[in-house]
Formats: sequence, C-alpha cells, structure tokens
Amino acid sequence: MHTFYTPFLDALSPLAELPADETHHALQVLRLKSGDEIRLINGRGLTAAARLLPSGKKKAQAEIVQLTQAERPKPRITVFLGLLKNRQRMEWAVEKLTETGVQRIILGETTRTERQKLRADRLESVALSAAKQSLTAWIPEISTASLAEIMREMDEAETGHIPVIAHEKIVEGEGGRTSRSFRELISDREAAEATEWVLFIGPEGGFTDDEVSRLTALPQARLLHLGPQRLRAETAAVVCAALFGCSG
Repeated sequence: MHTFYTPFLDALSPLAELPADETHHALQVLRLKSGDEIRLINGRGLTAAARLLPSGKKKAQAEIVQLTQAERPKPRITVFLGLLKNRQRMEWAVEKLTETGVQRIILGETTRTERQKLRADRLESVALSAAKQSLTAWIPEISTASLAEIMREMDEAETGHIPVIAHEKIVEGEGGRTSRSFRELISDREAAEATEWVLFIGPEGGFTDDEVSRLTALPQARLLHLGPQRLRAETAAVVCAALFGCSG
C-alpha cells in the first residue's frame, strides 16, 4: 500500500485532500485509480487507511476508512548536528535520523562549521520521503540554530531533558573517567526517568575543547564515548539516534 502525506488529514473530516505533488505522484507516476487503497500521514502522529478519489488529472481526495493516532515516542529524541560541508551527507543524515524516529533535528553553527545556505524545502522533502518509506507517523521538526542558542535553551529546560555530548576521546576527571559508554550512560535512575535526550554531535573536526567544557557544564549533561573507531559526524548522529531510540 502506497503512503501519501497530506496536512489536511484530521480526525473530524471523512475526506482529506491530497497536495498537488502527492496527487501528481499518485495519478501520473503510480497510475493509481479511483478506489485504490492508500495510506495517509499528516506528520503529526495521525495515519489513515483510505481510498483514492481523483477529481480529474490534477486533483484528488481520499475517503477515510480508518484513523489511527500514534503515541508520541518517549523519551523524545532531539539531535543537534553541526553543519556539514557536503550537502549530500547532510541530506543523508536527515533521511536516516527520520528513519530512526528522531523528532527534532537542529543543524547548528559551531566554531568549526562553515556558514552555508541551507535549502529548508529540500531537507523537509528528504524527511518526508524518509517518513513515508519507514512507515513512521511523525515527521521531524528541522531547524537551524547556533550551539550557544541551544545551550541557553537546555540551561532553561525543565528536569528530565538530558544533554548527551558524543565525544571521540575518553575524558578523565577527578575520581576517574567521566565519559561513558552507552550502556553505562543509561543505567542510572535519572536516565530511566528521562523525558528527552538531546544528542549533541559536532561537525567535521568535532567540538572544540572549550565547547565540550561548556556543554558538559549543562544540567545533567553526560559525555558519551562511541568506541575506538573514529566516526564521521553524520554516522555518529545516526548511531546515537538509533541507540537512544531503541532504549525507550
């Protein structure tokens, strides 16, 4: 069954209009006919089994057969990823983070990122395609922000929001090692009660030592060591998202 996105899907209407691009894909590319069964998502947790109802060649609605409201995944996963130089790698990261169930993706400016123009419409299209392919009911919020802005947000956040800083080095502090493996990091009581994991992944070259120091000063912040292999930034982001997404 083919999946289509429409922001017009809601629980109060027996019909949902398909956007122009989704209508074109259904009628002109897939050659679907009136009455064909399709699946709808609105990107906000609502899905529906439906029947396609074309109105000519360029318009279509869907008759709702059954609605399902998915629960929002808990804990919530947010990923801050430092801007990457390569556009294809950035899009790959957005695609895979969507597939793993991340609910918020922040593409951020850090000391080692290079300013660039992002095509928000392109990234949103990538996320939409990934959501449809992976049969998720949620499409992540994608935004840009500086590391300083997100740190201020985290500093003011309510309890239960736990920052995790992926760091390739094992950091030693007073009393022993302060960076931990994933298994060690989620084994305490605070982790069990987390409402949101905010995963910080640096750009190419990683975070600077000063940025790591400021991040680890955030309330409940933890350093995560991902093992002896050096991972690309986008790989580290997806690995972290998958680990924490499966821990709930």
